[in-house]
Amino acid sequence: MSVIFIFILFLQVTPAGAQVVYEYGFESEWSGWSADQGIWDVGQPTPPSPVAHGGSRCAGTVLDGNYPMTNPSRLISPSVRLPNVSGDEEVHLRFWQWFSYTPNDAGYVQISVQDDTTGAWSDWANISNAIWGTSAGWSLMDLDLTAYAGKEIRIGFWHTIVYAYENLG
Repeated sequence: MSVIFIFILFLQVTPAGAQVVYEYGFESEWSGWSADQGIWDVGQPTPPSPVAHGGSRCAGTVLDGNYPMTNPSRLISPSVRLPNVSGDEEVHLRFWQWFSYTPNDAGYVQISVQDDTTGAWSDWANISNAIWGTSAGWSLMDLDLTAYAGKEIRIGFWHTIVYAYENLG
């Protein structure tokens, strides 16, 4: 399995158009991104994984083989202050993904919000449905983050393991 993210965008969508708040394509190593269990990698994928979607590099659980069946792991974004919105404005997270999960394993997109008073980060909360199975190719995911407008957030890509199978990385 590999959940590969190549291009991350936080957009403020207004009636007049979209404004990019943050974007990153993994062409320059980690740049503030981190992984909590060391399974995630940044680099150039090699077969059997597909080539990166735009550019030559991406992030994934394994870029040249099967993901290990040891620990779940989270790819964590740098913190981003989302803009305040009003009226019909919205804030969205958009990213390209390719994945191949073994049965019962899955991925989730998660969010953690910083408390403006204490500076403490909230527990991770799922903001997507389970991502499972095998994708037909690269696909664009769009998640509405308007409920978090004006907040300092981090995005997590949570890779979970249920059974000891192996699949492409």
